[in-house]
Amino acid sequence: MKSKTFVSARHRCNGALLAVTLACVLASGKVMATEDGTRAITVNDILGALSTVPERRDCFVESRQSALLKEPLKSEGTLEFRSPSYLEKRTLTPELEYFVADKESVTIKNTKFPKARQLKLTSYPPLEALIIAFRATLAGDVAAMEKYFEASIQGTAAQWKLVLLPKAKLKKLLVRVEVAGTGATVREFTVHESGGDISTTEIVSCRPPA
Repeated sequence: MKSKTFVSARHRCNGALLAVTLACVLASGKVMATEDGTRAITVNDILGALSTVPERRDCFVESRQSALLKEPLKSEGTLEFRSPSYLEKRTLTPELEYFVADKESVTIKNTKFPKARQLKLTSYPPLEALIIAFRATLAGDVAAMEKYFEASIQGTAAQWKLVLLPKAKLKKLLVRVEVAGTGATVREFTVHESGGDISTTEIVSCRPPA
């Protein structure tokens, strides 16, 4: 992308970690009645459908709004998830960045820090909670999801939207997370951070090589 807006390393890192770990976050919880009186879907219904897909490979288009930016910071790349614990995000534009969460560790590498850095999840509780939430969603681990979020659902199985409210450990970082999808596919997520920043990520099919 063409944005050249300056962002501090810490600010960008925090935003990226929040966004990548929340791409498909769901939780088990409340039910919303449908207008025609038919059986309302539950978060369990959506969680169960998503968990039937053991591997996911897609592309993403992300836009981040912040008071520190003159215009939205946009990025594009690929996402991959392999049940139960492998999560990979490769940012291709505007700068190359590589992020992998696997089991109890996280690996980060980018153009400014070409040597991969490894972090232990247990040393960073907020990051650990976010990654657990994402991986537990696709693996169908309801208990882990309920530990970190309260969730409500809107819509139908064909077109749904989840609103996730963080529990105690995450309230300092997040206001809410909105996840939209169709059937067993996540289409878009929006992360509202406590500092006022908003990240919107659209999940799209990858274009075939030219």
